[in-house]
Amino acid sequence: MSAAELRGHRILIVDDDRLITSTLQAGLSVHGLEVITATSVREAQSCLDEEGVDLVIIDTKMPEQTGIDLAAWIRATEREVPYLFLSAYADEDSVSEAVAQGALTYVVKPVQVAQLLPVIHAALRRGMDLRGLRDAADRLAGAVQSNRDISVAVGLLMARSGLTRDEAFERLRKHCRDEGLKMRDMAARLIAADELLSLTARRQI
Repeated sequence: MSAAELRGHRILIVDDDRLITSTLQAGLSVHGLEVITATSVREAQSCLDEEGVDLVIIDTKMPEQTGIDLAAWIRATEREVPYLFLSAYADEDSVSEAVAQGALTYVVKPVQVAQLLPVIHAALRRGMDLRGLRDAADRLAGAVQSNRDISVAVGLLMARSGLTRDEAFERLRKHCRDEGLKMRDMAARLIAADELLSLTARRQI
């Protein structure tokens, strides 16, 4: 990701030290990043609820709730925003806990903007890759479900009309052409109609 590609990306920095947030905000903004800040987990949660963010930089140690708590909340709410930890602590336990919470990386304070920029580059790129993988997985799951629905619909036509599989498939395809629908949508309609008929029949017994 080039410097030009950084422009327009929105970063949320969460740290109870206002000097750190203001310094990083000023330095990163020079490079075209849109930076918003929060000084507590609760404030960060409000930001994430209200605004689209491409990356969250989280201090691990904060009063009341910690950065680890925020990371757990991000994961629990299934937000697809990547995050990294910024901390004054570099002990093995802290790093291990951060990794366990799904952080892309762990940066030790104090850190200069020049040091943080390549980390942000890598984190944004990794976040884009992860979203791409999730999108591909969603498309695959959708295709599998569509194929499953079509198979079920063909089976229903075979059972109700005494057709062979090829005949049932061709009838389903003809219905789709006549109605101007995609095959998966027509299959879903047939399945829903069959379920409704079955439910009505059970209630009448």
